[in-house]
Amino acid sequence: MRVLVTGAHGFIGAATIPALLEAGHEVVGIDCIAGPRIQVGDITRMEDCVAASAGAEVIIHSVGIHLATQVAENPMQMVDVNVKGTLNILQAAKMSGTRRIIYLSSAKVYGEPERLPSLESDLPRPREPYALAKLVAEQYCQTFHKKNGIEAVVIRPFSVYGPGQDHNSGYVGMALEALKTDGVVTFPGRADYLRDFVHIRDVVRLCALATTADLPGYTVFNSGSGEAYTLDELVAMIALAADVPLSSRFRKPSVETIKRTMGDMDSAKDLLGYQPEIGLQQGIAETVAWFMNGGLRKHA
Repeated sequence: MRVLVTGAHGFIGAATIPALLEAGHEVVGIDCIAGPRIQVGDITRMEDCVAASAGAEVIIHSVGIHLATQVAENPMQMVDVNVKGTLNILQAAKMSGTRRIIYLSSAKVYGEPERLPSLESDLPRPREPYALAKLVAEQYCQTFHKKNGIEAVVIRPFSVYGPGQDHNSGYVGMALEALKTDGVVTFPGRADYLRDFVHIRDVVRLCALATTADLPGYTVFNSGSGEAYTLDELVAMIALAADVPLSSRFRKPSVETIKRTMGDMDSAKDLLGYQPEIGLQQGIAETVAWFMNGGLRKHA
């Protein structure tokens, strides 16, 4: 099966390509920088999307601007890439006869949940422009399914971490960076804020299963661990894995900061036979070892 991966140099995209190749798929990627099996392209340009999607039976659409600093500095660019880019990919998929698109959304569409764990059927309540853009793109996927018959699978990752991640993105990235500076990480919020941390390999495995599974025409899956840990627990795990002192401080969060997240994983279990496999302690140990051995990846 020929599969197109957008954002092929991104954290999720770069990890997905080897998994698809190992499964025997023919894989092509698109990103702003060329690489093995990766062609140069800009998803805000329709002609680039059409060229990349030619012959693709499935598209895994993982490209997106997500870093808070980038969103704050240029919100219109975020909308162009995250919304217009998704619409371009959907239109290209229609033109190319693509059967299915797998869209990497975000668990941030849930906003501050009224209950835990969050179910895919819960009413989305995005609290920030990035989350709102992700929800709009989800709705475009659903519309294209209804109007054009393209199968759409929406995956909502929670706090993704693991070897290959940006060191300046997310709570794990912030803590990793502190290991090589002053040993103090400053988080927005409080020590008891809860996060569902999901290992990159578990996210990739869910994407790979969704590529070939027999699914309804429009399906939404959470991609989490099904567990939640406090920020203080995260810092303690990282300090233990690194065998160096690491402490946390907390600053006043913005109005957009979510206090707690945890995803219900029953839908993926029921429809895909999927369960996350990598617990946080194991995943943090792997990630810290990678980082301390020079595995530093700055965002593109």
